[in-house]
Amino acid sequence: MSKTFRRIFSIMITSILTFGLFAACTPAGNGDNPNAPYTKKGSIKILSISNSYGDDSVKYLWSLLKATGRYDEIIVGHLYRGGCDIDTHYDYITKGTKGYRYYYNDSGDYSWRANVSSNEAIASQDWDIIVTAQASAKTYDSNSFSNAQPLLDKFKELATNPDVKICWNMTWCYQTVGAEYGGSQTSFMTNVFNNIKNTIAPMGDIAAVIPSGTVIQDLRSSYIGNTLNRDGSHLELGIASYSVGLAWLGAITGYNTDNMQWTPDDQPEVKARLNVIKECVKNALNKPFEITNSQYTESDGLDFTKDSVIINAIGKDFSAYKTAEIEWMKGKWYNYKRDKSTPSTSNFYYCTQLYTPETLPVGSIIVVDDLYSVMPVKFKDTDTLDPDQNAARYDCHLSAEKIIIVDEAFWNNNKFVTFNISHYSDELNLSYMNEGGIRIYVPKN
Repeated sequence: MSKTFRRIFSIMITSILTFGLFAACTPAGNGDNPNAPYTKKGSIKILSISNSYGDDSVKYLWSLLKATGRYDEIIVGHLYRGGCDIDTHYDYITKGTKGYRYYYNDSGDYSWRANVSSNEAIASQDWDIIVTAQASAKTYDSNSFSNAQPLLDKFKELATNPDVKICWNMTWCYQTVGAEYGGSQTSFMTNVFNNIKNTIAPMGDIAAVIPSGTVIQDLRSSYIGNTLNRDGSHLELGIASYSVGLAWLGAITGYNTDNMQWTPDDQPEVKARLNVIKECVKNALNKPFEITNSQYTESDGLDFTKDSVIINAIGKDFSAYKTAEIEWMKGKWYNYKRDKSTPSTSNFYYCTQLYTPETLPVGSIIVVDDLYSVMPVKFKDTDTLDPDQNAARYDCHLSAEKIIIVDEAFWNNNKFVTFNISHYSDELNLSYMNEGGIRIYVPKN
């Protein structure tokens, strides 16, 4: 066989396989895509083996699957290890290393446990879909995929479902691209596209590429602009995470994403801009390996940095609320009596004073700035306010929502609440806290 013929043959095979992946992503006209990897109804089980980019990708996946009305049983699992690349995934799976945090969702909320191996997670369910990805920094490097095929082989070997399908999550581009990655978003994404088409596509085990990176880049061409990262790398947890989750839904199940109406209650910006999201998701599913400019280039005039816009967008009247006082306490965690700091870490810990159902009544709204997470810590009584000593009398849940609405379920028969706050940077400082973080609004009457 001549070198010329071998090269032509190789190009033909790559093109055929790439077209197969393209067909798997592309919706059939205005309906569902019958060529998607998983078009069954009733039950669906998806396992992601990834890193923090996988965290961002599956944040809304369970709820989106539920909103289709197709499934009585939905299980989404996610194996997380920060910055984990293909080589590390392969090393861990060959050695059975318990190196992941395992997130599991079968009811709408994620629970998790540490020190889990991929072998254990794969064997725990008859997964219909397994999704993996390369680490963001290495996606740009065409020489970083040598262990991809061996990793896919291990997935197939360990899977208890003989019909399991494997999908590839395309990572997205950084907000600002350094010279080591070509110096521009265009150069970065061009490399990502080429690496997936030329390296991943020829691997016959890939049932579909989820075009997460394409969705984000298409959104950046709209009036939403280059605002889709919370820290320059990871996705902001509203429009960006929702859009990627919707792309996962379409790429894996073939669901016509134009029909999706569900949006998270705590992210009003998603509902307000759902038309832009749907356009960009559909474009990415249709053309996963190229950027399609959005037609939505003129701003809708809504400024979601203003609390009035946020509160009005959830159907409340901002003029009916007043601001509640917040007393920030530095060096405290869990509650205002507990000192959880050292001279070098005191700026890492802040909490508010205690609120009661009288000072924070049902109907109140907490608005959370971008880059902040808030953990409400609630107490049954004041006998002891140290959760480590009195675990039965408190409950807490780390929240990354844009807004928290105080209702009866929020209080859940507790008598006190304090809010712990954290930031995606290394530490907080009180002067900045006074300018941002969270605001608490209570009804005027």
